[in-house]
Amino acid sequence: MSPPSHTVGSKPRGPWLARHSGWVAHAVISLVVAALGCFALQWREVFWARLGTEVVDWQDAGMDPWQRLSFDLPFLVRSSLPAALHDRVVPVRRIDEVVLLYMDEDSAARLGQSVLRPWNRGVHARLLERLTAEKARAVMFDIIFDSDAPEDVEFARAIAGHGNVFLGATIKTNSEVPLTPEEAQRFLEVGLATEQLLRPNRVLGRAARGWGLLTFRPLDSDYGVRRLFAGKPREGLDPWPSITWQMAKTLGANLPADPALAFSRRWVNYVGPAGRIEGISYHRVLDANGGVPPGYFKDKIVIVGARSQIAVSARKQLDEFSTPWSLFRGHAYTTGAEIHANILLNLLHRDWLGRVHLTTEMALTIFVGLGLGALRWLRPRPALAVAVAAMAVIATVSWLVQWQGLLWWNWSVPVLLQIPSAFVLAVVSRYYLEERQRRKLRQAFGLYLSPELATEIADRNFTLTPGGEKVEATLLFTDLEGFTSLSEKLGDSARVGLVLQDYFTRTTDEILAENGTVIKFIGDAVYAAWGAPLPQPDHPERAVRAAWRLSQVASLDVTVDLPGGGTETVHLRTRIGIHTGEALAGNLGSRRRFDYTLIGDAVNFASRLEGANKYTGTGILLSDDTARRLDGKFLLRRLGAFRVKGRTKATVVHELLGEDPAARPPWLETFEAALKAWERGDLAAARNGFVATQHARGGTDGPSQFFIELIEHTVIAPGWSGEVPFSEK
Repeated sequence: MSPPSHTVGSKPRGPWLARHSGWVAHAVISLVVAALGCFALQWREVFWARLGTEVVDWQDAGMDPWQRLSFDLPFLVRSSLPAALHDRVVPVRRIDEVVLLYMDEDSAARLGQSVLRPWNRGVHARLLERLTAEKARAVMFDIIFDSDAPEDVEFARAIAGHGNVFLGATIKTNSEVPLTPEEAQRFLEVGLATEQLLRPNRVLGRAARGWGLLTFRPLDSDYGVRRLFAGKPREGLDPWPSITWQMAKTLGANLPADPALAFSRRWVNYVGPAGRIEGISYHRVLDANGGVPPGYFKDKIVIVGARSQIAVSARKQLDEFSTPWSLFRGHAYTTGAEIHANILLNLLHRDWLGRVHLTTEMALTIFVGLGLGALRWLRPRPALAVAVAAMAVIATVSWLVQWQGLLWWNWSVPVLLQIPSAFVLAVVSRYYLEERQRRKLRQAFGLYLSPELATEIADRNFTLTPGGEKVEATLLFTDLEGFTSLSEKLGDSARVGLVLQDYFTRTTDEILAENGTVIKFIGDAVYAAWGAPLPQPDHPERAVRAAWRLSQVASLDVTVDLPGGGTETVHLRTRIGIHTGEALAGNLGSRRRFDYTLIGDAVNFASRLEGANKYTGTGILLSDDTARRLDGKFLLRRLGAFRVKGRTKATVVHELLGEDPAARPPWLETFEAALKAWERGDLAAARNGFVATQHARGGTDGPSQFFIELIEHTVIAPGWSGEVPFSEK
């Protein structure tokens, strides 16, 4: 229920924080979640400005867990998409132009080479002879030939004969003492200022088309390769390019020549998990029966590298690295040669990944954080639905941007940190800030509402502050006929109280059974309403049904002791008035004391109808405003238009006769004809009709007797309208 829109009385008193606790919680959640997201984005800048003795740009220190998850998960989702959907949302990428040749254990055994020591370079010369003959486009060796060997002349001749062979180099630190595992990992991640280049020896270097670094930098803490390493810039000196950068430029890739752009940050756009790019055992190329057909390598780029089953740890093989698939779904680590192939394909086709600018990321994170404060206003289930929907939308859009726009950002921070945190904070704040309010509401309304309505009000944003709002409601008043004389006869206030308790219990039970609101008890009367404090589309029907049923159960037979020693049974019946109209509903009263009630002309008229029963001899009277909203669901008797004191217009009044409109008695037609005669001024015909109605009902009919007595004192005057003047309370 919204706060009252028509406030009466003075402004509500109380601490400002208590009155605005919802907005305060909204602001706190928004600021906390926004700050949490900003911290998660740049925590390394705060805590890791220095690595060992070298100052490091935090963006070059490898990815933190949030970044790795944001980068990795779209690859996993992409590879899990059904083929039809995959072809729609992921651009087609060509990978058949690259072939991997692996120097594995099987090849070493068949070719008589060592697994752990360098191979005879004459074997590589034989390989190049076949690749040259089949016109392979380019050849890259993921091997460092920095030392001299007797076969160098033969190997160099084969390299020069092909004309497009690239050899590897690496960077070595000049540390003279053994490194601890932690130091070694840090050196791999960011390197040191004191570094030495290990490049191909002079003979091979001159024969090759080019050389480049085989280094992957930075390495993430999971030994993962996600950054595309283009080389190492050196201030005032020529840069050391990566081997893939050198190859791509030579093969005609459109790459920037400006060092500032050449060494900007890029990320590897992997084509798939380990094994996605075709790999062949080295020996199969040299073996006539190896299964590699002649001409297979025409126009292909061949990358030669190692693939060993010798493990360097319980989970990783030699020269293998983590990729987005390594820690999920049981996919294996990827060889260095295949990672070079992925990077080379990225450079050739310019489909590497960029990252959204950090300023934009920060703005998005702050925007999401500030918006999440709105969860405070939702109940837990809707809040959870909104949170899950927001997570799905942000993640899906981020994945599509990575797949089609080649941009990634740290979306896992808002999706997996900010949104869940905001949801938890919203639920907790709602519980702690509103539970006390709920208890107050349940306590306040539980005495005169059904438990279901009391709980519903407690769960809504209902306010106990003074004020009211205009509502359409159906009002009901009851009164015990003859209760005043009974009280005098009983003489004992305790017995009077017991009688009232019995009456109120019966009456209240029927009102609450129809989800009505017991507004108050006034002496021996009950004031109830439907349509407030919660809207009820069928409030007239509920009120009339409750009235009929309580009239059946609220009749009391009270035994009174007589002075002479005998007893007398006093029958009490309830009289009810019902009217539907506009009223002001809310917590009304003084600044110091108020309670929930409804006031207005509609309330006064319902009370007048209850009192009119005493004169018309009826039990339940309802206004035409209520009757018209019942859609013929009850048996009613029209009693004509009554002009009540204080009202300028007459109101048609009906008597409730039962719940079944089909059980219409024959005498009702006689009464209706008599009433129409009264309304047109034919008093004689009207009197005869009312008398006939009395006879039809066994000699007693309250409304007929009322009109018979009224006719005795009525004189037809010009302008007769048939309205019944009624000035009594």
